[in-house]
Amino acid sequence: MDAKHMFYSKDKVFTKKEEMLFASEELAYNITEDVLIEMEDQNMNRKQLSDKLGCSKSHISQLLNGVRNLTLKSLSDIAFVLGYKVDIKFKKMKDNAKSSQHQPTFKKNIKINNNIVPFAREYVKTENCENIISLKQAI
Repeated sequence: MDAKHMFYSKDKVFTKKEEMLFASEELAYNITEDVLIEMEDQNMNRKQLSDKLGCSKSHISQLLNGVRNLTLKSLSDIAFVLGYKVDIKFKKMKDNAKSSQHQPTFKKNIKINNNIVPFAREYVKTENCENIISLKQAI
């Protein structure tokens, strides 16, 4: 289920402006979730990340809480400190029927109750394009 339909029925028709707003909010959410998951995997807290970036802990909290706009430079710097580079791809939408399909954007193994489990967070295609942003492990 996508975020829109958590609060609205499947029959609700959204304007292009509303679709754009959902797409941007979803993108921001997905990026910060990827960063927070990686920080957790590396046992890194916000203070440690801020120290490595040379900024305040409150600045990092504002970025990750969505209070402050996360620029491409900030995202690149955060990814670099975590040992990743950012990879952004745009794909044309084929049709609205396929826009409700979910596909993984973030794959990794996580440990649950001492078992390694494949993990893939999903995103939802918007009306106009797919927003795919992934962190790629740096070599």
